[in-house]
Amino acid sequence: MSALKRQKAAIATMEVKTCSKIEIGAVFVVKNSKSKKETYYFLISEEGGDSLEIGGEKIVFVSPNAPIVRLVARLTEEDFFDTKGGEMQLAKIY
Repeated sequence: MSALKRQKAAIATMEVKTCSKIEIGAVFVVKNSKSKKETYYFLISEEGGDSLEIGGEKIVFVSPNAPIVRLVARLTEEDFFDTKGGEMQLAKIY
């Protein structure tokens, strides 16, 4: 079974809870401060790179080693951080 299929199967059985920090199973939203574009990420334990569309929103699967995760790992909701693309905000953690 591929890593993505395992993760999709795990999602189907997960209990929904809110997260106050970035951890395995969290969905987090990063917003570009200038363009206001939001990107949704789902932190999984396996390798990332795949994506899934739910309710019209694309969710990118990322692993703990992904650059975006290293940038936001110690942040809390509404914190700002800088990237090569400009100022970003950790808008929400689910």
